[in-house]
Amino acid sequence: MKPITESDMLQFVGLKTLKPMEQELVQRVSTENFEKIKRMLHNITKVKVQIKTYEKDGKRKKYSIHLQARAPGGPLDVDKAQGFDLARTIHKGFADLKGLIEHRIHLEGLKGTRTR
Repeated sequence: MKPITESDMLQFVGLKTLKPMEQELVQRVSTENFEKIKRMLHNITKVKVQIKTYEKDGKRKKYSIHLQARAPGGPLDVDKAQGFDLARTIHKGFADLKGLIEHRIHLEGLKGTRTR
């Protein structure tokens, strides 16, 4: 895996509220998915991963993930990924973002840019 350059930014918000093992999981999964999204968009500028935790009336934490990709065609937002399992929630958020990118590319009529 090649390192992320300054022109390709991956920004985390709310990462310090997580435990060290959870932080490492978020960074690893986000970096892997960032590479895939970068290939899909060809000229991405920034991806922001925002994590919120909720601990109300129970023993389990609930995670909410908000993803925002800044591309020259405009921002792409996914904010509906929520769940009790952090890894599953992050993967769901990035899967939704990839689906949104495919939908946007399909609507714009660009041929040959869809990757699976």
